[in-house]
Amino acid sequence: MKVYLDGKFVDSADAKVSVFDHGLLYGDGVFEGIRLYSGNIFRLEEHLERLRAPRDELHRQVRDPRERGRRWRELVAGWNFHGVNDLIEKHNRWYPVEARLAMNPRTGDFVLVGGKPYRREPLDAAWALRRFPPDDSDRLAA
Repeated sequence: MKVYLDGKFVDSADAKVSVFDHGLLYGDGVFEGIRLYSGNIFRLEEHLERLRAPRDELHRQVRDPRERGRRWRELVAGWNFHGVNDLIEKHNRWYPVEARLAMNPRTGDFVLVGGKPYRREPLDAAWALRRFPPDDSDRLAA
């Protein structure tokens, strides 16, 4: 897996941090967690904004759009989606029961929720790049 350290991507096995690093000495750090309540991601928009923040920081640091795009795709390729996909799998398994959705006895399918299937698809790097493209196209659509 690749990590971004001191302005460049390095293999996680090669990443070294000084024993004088502020984060190491004082416990500074950043992590992202997701809560799921009744089959819904809690504060989804705020979560998406936090996912967008690294890309925006990269935009500030790297002016060349090709290099910025290359770095963004490399960073996203190293993201781990196992935790969120575990939540999605639990949602897909338990939401119909928790929400007491009606089932079509002929097909075994649960009713649509707001006109859409209740099932969520797993996330991956391709999803992240569609949702947060290397350029500013998602900002233009907003």
